[in-house]
Amino acid sequence: MGSGVTTLGRGAGSSCRRGPIVPAAVLTVCACGLLARAVTAQETASPPPPATQPSKTDLDPPYIDGSFGFSVRPPAGCTLFREKQIADGDVEVARFVDLVTRQWSFTVRLSTTTQPLDAQTMIAGITARLNERNQDVKVLRGEPARIAGRDGIRYAAAFKADEKDWLRLQAVVPVLPDGSSKEYFALVFITPLSDQAPAEALFERMVASFQILRDTNSRQRIEKALVRGQLLLARAARGDLNLTGRIFEDTYYRCLLDGKDVGYVRVSERADTVDHHEGLRIRQWGWRFDPDGTVTHLQYDMFLSSDLGFERWDNKVFVITPAAGQQPRKVVTEYENALRRDDRLLVAYQPLPGAPEMREKALAVEKSYASAAWNVAFPRLIDLAQPDLYAFSTYTSQRRGMVLRTLEVIGPAQVTLDGRQVPAVRIEDSEGLIPPRSELYVGPDGKMLRLVAGQVEMVASDLKAVERLFAAKVADGENLLKQLKPSLPRRPGAPPPSNPVPQAPITGQPGR
Repeated sequence: MGSGVTTLGRGAGSSCRRGPIVPAAVLTVCACGLLARAVTAQETASPPPPATQPSKTDLDPPYIDGSFGFSVRPPAGCTLFREKQIADGDVEVARFVDLVTRQWSFTVRLSTTTQPLDAQTMIAGITARLNERNQDVKVLRGEPARIAGRDGIRYAAAFKADEKDWLRLQAVVPVLPDGSSKEYFALVFITPLSDQAPAEALFERMVASFQILRDTNSRQRIEKALVRGQLLLARAARGDLNLTGRIFEDTYYRCLLDGKDVGYVRVSERADTVDHHEGLRIRQWGWRFDPDGTVTHLQYDMFLSSDLGFERWDNKVFVITPAAGQQPRKVVTEYENALRRDDRLLVAYQPLPGAPEMREKALAVEKSYASAAWNVAFPRLIDLAQPDLYAFSTYTSQRRGMVLRTLEVIGPAQVTLDGRQVPAVRIEDSEGLIPPRSELYVGPDGKMLRLVAGQVEMVASDLKAVERLFAAKVADGENLLKQLKPSLPRRPGAPPPSNPVPQAPITGQPGR
């Protein structure tokens, strides 16, 4: 469909003002991200087959995007791609695709213009872009429309591309409700022209479901929080906050799902020097053991220089699937690493779990950018006695780009550890102030004591408890990895990495 997926027209720019921010299920400290990442890896590695073919009349539950502040119900049965990318000068925020059974594509994009646009200018721009890239364009509809409480437009056109006849349905919605907006959401639905009747009926319902979730008050709060976050980053970069001044060398956390122990995370920290940069190194190992026999092992290795100008990370996930019928157990890998110097971030990643080769993506980061290691150290670097809201742009693997992450210091709280009440400070973590919001409880020294993210919970523990619960299971898991001999993907033109599964013991010193 390629050229059929454009949005506003000639005046559109490529700016995404503040960028997006992390999905709430994958955030807070990286230790929580490890467990949530395991869930993501398992679901991606072996998705269940659909019970029935998707209907042409059904919608999925609302998709909520906290970074850009909207929700919408997409067509049922589509695959979601959140990898933020530039498409025809606009930012593609989310893409829902079914190319197997229906050849449908539904995308949400954000366009930025130099000035507010009237309805006729938007309609003319869309038509002009369609004519540039396609044949036999026939406009079926182009008119002002009231959408999500704003004055937008509705558009429809038939066109020919790749020797096929296509239908393009589109709604354009200003981000601001008062006519002054220079940012616009564009909902674009591409289907075969033969599906016109059901597609038009379904698109009407999708447009009716579209909501903008961020009001003026929350926008102002986020703008102030971004400034507050940038000031904190600048202080740390100058050395005022001493990134390595408070290090917790070895910490254990039990991981619970619906109140039941399913795994653990071990976190080790130290001051280190990498590529002549002094800074903070954080290593995390996690194991998760599911009742169905799935075993997930995670290894995260992060480094951030004390001046915040240099970072590296190397993240591995190994998912061991259970045997099913004639299918033996197998291991699926998910691997990502990155290097940043100042405002340039280069990420290498597997496009899909188990893919044999990696792809690379270069990103420019903003002044509000905060690394994964920064997010771990954050509670130690702020005044926990002062309730405040901070916002940062943060890289997320799900989107292969930046998301808007908000961290709000709420105030004093109590946490129960081993049957005793411990004083703590509650911090709420979310994507763009939109639920769900994870609850992070830290001690007066900023050390994480407990984290609650939906059904997932992490509780500070100790070596004895972790060994009692998981030592035998970890030994079995390590033996399985040795037997299955997983291989990591290679960069284009490079040999495969050596030693893909270094030891990650419950105790003892890890290898470099």
